[in-house]
Amino acid sequence: MSMHPEYPDFENLDILEVSCGQGYSLEWIENWHGPIKCLIGCDKVVTRNVNNIVYGDAHKLPFADESFDFILNVEAAHLYSDYQKFFQECYRVLRTGGVFCYLDIRYPRDVSLLNDAAKSLGFVTKHLELCTEEVVEGLNHSARKYDELLEKAPWFVKMFKNTLRATYCAPGTEAYERLRTEQKIYLAVMWMKC
Repeated sequence: MSMHPEYPDFENLDILEVSCGQGYSLEWIENWHGPIKCLIGCDKVVTRNVNNIVYGDAHKLPFADESFDFILNVEAAHLYSDYQKFFQECYRVLRTGGVFCYLDIRYPRDVSLLNDAAKSLGFVTKHLELCTEEVVEGLNHSARKYDELLEKAPWFVKMFKNTLRATYCAPGTEAYERLRTEQKIYLAVMWMKC
């Protein structure tokens, strides 16, 4: 969010978060930056009854051309079957001058592939940052809290301790080690549609 040129003044923007999950990030955006002209989330799994979340696929966004000023995608696109199709959809629904902020975990070799794919559509790279070190530091902090909760959990939850720790990338897990050793990296990019 802080990469956006209008940060923190989002009052007059139409904002879309693709793969918003249950919409908690939308609530955070609204609480910290509201009021916002239009704030919509889109996801394939919608279980909460929230007015501003719509069902939709990242490969075929259910919005008209040039509907948004800002698109946010956090830790989701690595799961899509075709990130290039997703980038095309973002380009289609963004207005000229609109911004697409992308944050995700990827392999190092993917950085230039992703950036080249975005540029081939007409996006201009305004900011590209590898922030793996900061993410690992954050995981160290959050894992301590989750580990403490796990120690207080009932025995039947503790049966899944290793799986749960892998889910939140706790130190000592394979997922954590891949990030710590930068076999995988955390990438933040801001592309603009010019």
